[in-house]
Amino acid sequence: GFLVTPLILDRCYPAMTHSKCLVTAEQNAAYAALMPQTSSIQVFCGLQGVELCQLVLKASTLQELVDAVSREINIPGDCFRLLWGGAGLGAGRLPMPLLRKSDIPVKVTLVRINPAWAAALDRVVASLVPELPSIACICDGPALDLSGEVRTCFAENRDLALAAVQYSGSFLMHFPEDLLHDKELVSTALRECGSALRFVPVPLRRDREVVLVAVQNDGEALFYAPPELQADAEVAGAAVAQVGQAMRHASSLLKQDRAFVFEAARKSSSGRAINMQTTILRRANTFLYAHERLRQDKAFVMSIVRVNGDVLTHVPQALRSDRDVCMAARAYWAGEGDAPPSAQGLVRQGLLLEPSERAKLAAQAVREGRPT
Repeated sequence: GFLVTPLILDRCYPAMTHSKCLVTAEQNAAYAALMPQTSSIQVFCGLQGVELCQLVLKASTLQELVDAVSREINIPGDCFRLLWGGAGLGAGRLPMPLLRKSDIPVKVTLVRINPAWAAALDRVVASLVPELPSIACICDGPALDLSGEVRTCFAENRDLALAAVQYSGSFLMHFPEDLLHDKELVSTALRECGSALRFVPVPLRRDREVVLVAVQNDGEALFYAPPELQADAEVAGAAVAQVGQAMRHASSLLKQDRAFVFEAARKSSSGRAINMQTTILRRANTFLYAHERLRQDKAFVMSIVRVNGDVLTHVPQALRSDRDVCMAARAYWAGEGDAPPSAQGLVRQGLLLEPSERAKLAAQAVREGRPT
């Protein structure tokens, strides 16, 4: 570790080292006024994915939260379960992230259940999300026996199966064949886990609505779609909007389509108001999987980086060092393109940083052929 001297602390945090620099009561009041005062909960329907209600959190235990949601949506508390982070909320005190005060509401999922088979659902969910079994356990067979028992449970109670896939869409792997052809049940599972499309039989995989639900949850699910849907601009576009790497699963014709590739890059930049770093940097690699002819087209590359400058990282080296292309990206990051000013990241800093006078003179000498 590093030894932080009082001198450094004086510069960084003067209020911590000198009484004369202490924050005043007015400043404390102003700071407190800016801080979030409450925490809120958004409750979404696990079956349809729509918001049911939003309420200011005044509860500290699960039972208090269930009672508050029950009053809000007029459904008895024993007829639903609340999920957070892919798991059911346990009895007792709520997890700290739900209690933390924030301007951003916490999203929880509501799953409708029947009290008559609630205990069976708990047992099924607990048995299908165990710790990773050992090789000996698998060889002995108890895990396989349990899987068969669960499959029978699903086959005998469709409603229980519908509730289970709202916990985890991957439960589709345990479904009997007839339930795998149930479009409502499969769509509900894919809304929770798009990659579960791998367990869906071919007839439903060819259903455009089903595949669209899957790729909106996980763009990589496009890999499991049939070729005709990988060539569908809307389906592939939804997958790429979710994750840029899904472009590699799009058809070769779409990878050569200027309008499709351009729109994919433009849509990638539209999310920066929500979370610029996560949305943009993760999806800029869309261009990495475009057809080579488009990747080598300077005019097209310039038009791309003007709507998403982070694509510059993924263009060929020859164009990445081209002055015109760099200036187009610089305009984007400086706020002259299609985005607010931003100077985060090493490449951005290099393009936005004004060179020193010495560097300018050296560059001028190189252009004129004079020794530096």
